[in-house]
Amino acid sequence: MKVLGINLAKNGSIAIVNNGQLDLYLEEERVTRIKRDVGAYTLCEKFVDDTIDVAIYSDCFTRYSFKGHLEKVTVRKNLEELLYSRGVKKVLDFTDRHHECHAASAFYGSGFDDAVCLVMDGKGSVVRKNGILFCETESIYNFVGGEFIPLFKHYSCFYNRSLCEKLEEPFWDGINFFSNRVSIGQAFRCVSGHCGFDEIEAGKTMGLSAYGSGPVNLFNEEYGHSLCSKNIYPRDDVGWAKYYGEETTNENLAYNLQKSAEKHAVYMIKKAVELSGKNNVVVSGGFFLNCVSNYNVLKSLDINLYADPLSYDGGHAFGSAMLVSDKKTSMKTLYLGPTYDLSHIEGKDTSYSEVARIITEKNIVAMFQGRSEAGPRALGNRSILYDPRDPKGKDHVNAIKKRESFRPFAGTVLKEYANGWFDMAGMDESPFMMYAVDALEYAYDKIPAILHVDKTCRVQTITKEQNEHYYNLIEAFYRKTRVPILFNTSFNLAGEPLVETPQDALKTFYNSDINYLYFPEVQKLIVK
Repeated sequence: MKVLGINLAKNGSIAIVNNGQLDLYLEEERVTRIKRDVGAYTLCEKFVDDTIDVAIYSDCFTRYSFKGHLEKVTVRKNLEELLYSRGVKKVLDFTDRHHECHAASAFYGSGFDDAVCLVMDGKGSVVRKNGILFCETESIYNFVGGEFIPLFKHYSCFYNRSLCEKLEEPFWDGINFFSNRVSIGQAFRCVSGHCGFDEIEAGKTMGLSAYGSGPVNLFNEEYGHSLCSKNIYPRDDVGWAKYYGEETTNENLAYNLQKSAEKHAVYMIKKAVELSGKNNVVVSGGFFLNCVSNYNVLKSLDINLYADPLSYDGGHAFGSAMLVSDKKTSMKTLYLGPTYDLSHIEGKDTSYSEVARIITEKNIVAMFQGRSEAGPRALGNRSILYDPRDPKGKDHVNAIKKRESFRPFAGTVLKEYANGWFDMAGMDESPFMMYAVDALEYAYDKIPAILHVDKTCRVQTITKEQNEHYYNLIEAFYRKTRVPILFNTSFNLAGEPLVETPQDALKTFYNSDINYLYFPEVQKLIVK
């Protein structure tokens, strides 16, 4: 059975699951080159044919006006017409199963046979209660008999102040909790906007938090649940100033939110374990791209944790497809984009050793190979690489990528050496870069370019089986430097999606100050 999952919300995406195996995942932005593009019409035009048995589309509670509703109806109608015209046999609408799709993405990606699923994000599907529209913000599901059974649901009407004032006090209705409080995802949107970032750039707020200090009081236990302060509303800059005081810095505000969020995540995972009696925990929803919080959970709780690398709405394509697929297998790799012909690439013949030498001389090397990575993080196929030993490395690469100076970078380490350089909190590996781990003191002065101000690093472990060319390059660098790690960041410039095609790679390369572009599959190096 061949199933097509489609996410129509931001980070529009498709996933093709064939007999339970994820064969393709790609986001609309990679084709249209519009950052976080919504919908997936262009992808469906490109990849859908009559071999698809079932297509499922999902959406999110993102617009509230009548005009917005009509726009959504039109988008869905046009999509269905396209799918049927391409020979798709059946089309399903899962727009009312937002959190369940997140849970499925996490569970079927994890490889666990049994687990409890926790979802936390900005907002999901809607329900009407007592004449008020609420949206999902937090859900706990128990996986039983092949189904996701709700154990707890938190719904909120935070997006509408008049509704919040009408509700006044949160209340329980069985396993469902209804409140007027901002969700954890929306809290990050609020703070990100307050700090001058795009509202959905929570990663910047997370990075900025390491420079702050002060109270940790944003989430508190009330009404039998942990809730965000009742004084906070979306797009209410005055509210933030009133709550924290005019003297509050962006750094301290980001710190309060990050640490409060970490505390809340631990609270919710404990709740999930207590309600289910299970020690295997899978987490999804946009919040769980927060690699700092994920690591804090690992250090705080004795559980088996899987953080979904497709936690954001893009992962709906995979989750919805797996809910329908008649066979179920785990997601073993994130190298899931299309393949590309590189036979036309012209450049200097090179080798792993030569490219490693160039990197040791403080040169930035962009690398393009294989299938693109699913998710927001470069894992060696669409990466910009640099020497992690350079004390000025962060400033150098940030300037090239036109990023803010406070933002941290990631490192890729040969798996067999990871525990000698980082505190992996009991993990054998971190192949999807979902944890910002503590560096060991031994590493402080050896890899300063990839250590944040708090001495953490968003780490990716790599084996030869996972990515042979990338492994061989890092191994060559290790032979020259005794450091089994490369500085790794995404191959794009600020405000742009990751490069997808060889043409994207060449265009970005020639429009940047990067001087080397490496194609390891054909061992060609383009030099400016």
